[in-house]
Amino acid sequence: MLKAQSPAWRVARAVMATAILAALGAQFVLGLDIPTFRPTNFFSYFTVLSNISALIVLDLIVLRPSRLIDPSFSRWRGASTLYMGVTGIIYVTLLLPLETDVGVTEPWIDWVIHGIGPLFMIADWLLNPPLERRPWSDLGYWMIFPIIYLVYTLIRGPIVDWYPYPFLDPREDGYIGVAIGVAIVVVAFLAIGAVLLARARGREPSPVAAP
Repeated sequence: MLKAQSPAWRVARAVMATAILAALGAQFVLGLDIPTFRPTNFFSYFTVLSNISALIVLDLIVLRPSRLIDPSFSRWRGASTLYMGVTGIIYVTLLLPLETDVGVTEPWIDWVIHGIGPLFMIADWLLNPPLERRPWSDLGYWMIFPIIYLVYTLIRGPIVDWYPYPFLDPREDGYIGVAIGVAIVVVAFLAIGAVLLARARGREPSPVAAP
């Protein structure tokens, strides 16, 4: 198995970060040609925010692999991995079957931000879990941002008459429908988070090479 600090993993993370940056950048530029495009809406997609987080995390590891043994960084890395994992799962289970318009104009962009990126982040964590045992309290910490995002979306939605995802849009099924959708997403967060923490239960320490 490739080690977390191996040159191959470092290259893989750099390639993945580059792909995410290219996908987000391309989608933003392509969106500028769409009359209804709004930059604030673009950055109001959880998918975009989770991919930006993954991009930053991957770049930081590439620049300094020794961050992998930093407990505080492991918490952030876990949060980013969870957000990407949920992004992928929700897209495949809730959005793709309904052919929901999520603002993506090119298939390759869709593959990167909804498929390859989430799979890579999950695989990276499972194959290269933190050296230290992660507490279950991390899951509560990881849920802070999704809660803030939910509140932001539900407050902003009526003001701008726009919602990023149908399961957060109360205009058709009301807030009961939103509550059901949110409940499903919360289950996904807790399930994926539990898997990540179960994997991060400590392992034999090995040196992580500094750049």
